[in-house]
Amino acid sequence: MTTVALVDVSERKRRGEPVVGAGVGLPGAGNGGTRGAATTGMREVSGVNSGDSGSGSRTGVGLDGSGSRGPRGAAGGTEAVTAGVSSLTTEETAPEALPETSSDVLPEVLSGYLTEQTVKVPLDAVDKGAAIREVAGLLARTGKVVDVEELVATALRREELGTTGLGEEIAIPHAKTDAVSAPVVGFARSVEGVEWGSPDGTKARLVFMIAVPEAPADDEHLRILALLSRKSTDAGFRKRLLAAGDEGAVLGVLSEVG
Repeated sequence: MTTVALVDVSERKRRGEPVVGAGVGLPGAGNGGTRGAATTGMREVSGVNSGDSGSGSRTGVGLDGSGSRGPRGAAGGTEAVTAGVSSLTTEETAPEALPETSSDVLPEVLSGYLTEQTVKVPLDAVDKGAAIREVAGLLARTGKVVDVEELVATALRREELGTTGLGEEIAIPHAKTDAVSAPVVGFARSVEGVEWGSPDGTKARLVFMIAVPEAPADDEHLRILALLSRKSTDAGFRKRLLAAGDEGAVLGVLSEVG
């Protein structure tokens, strides 16, 4: 580009035309470089040696021999540098982190009556009475049980009227009593199973317990019982419930109930 610029200047001098913008590297140049020279220099994004045979000094890109910016080259150079810096900034800036989502948010089961507090894996009890007492203890964790002993006694009296073992390894003991202040549901899973007098002779491995207050008198416990009974007929649901690894996983499966 320096050679081209020299030829151009010589031709202008020969024709008697004024020499404007002699360009970077021209001997004795006092004005801004030509657009082509400045643009070429800006692409290199560096200073270049002045072509002045005696000076050996460095002249900035787009600057004339005196250090002032050329009228057109400077603008082009500024745009090039700005674009370069913008590109580097874009490449080096770390992507904005996505909002974290909490994995601790657990699903609501049975209108919130059944929570992780009221789930236990595994159930330790080996007989019906002990199992009812153990699950009643889970319900007491919620603060909704006023009298644990009365809750257990009410549930056992209900068993005397007829077993709450549904078969298919499911049992749903339930009690309507003022021993609780609000509806609450618990669940525990037994490894070996508990003898529950089920019609099909299977031991209960999946044990639910429903407790609702006497007042106000309503059929909320029947609604919950119907939901659990209906879902328990689903073999896939039972299989997933038996395979769930911990209380959180169990609650995830139970969320299918509603």
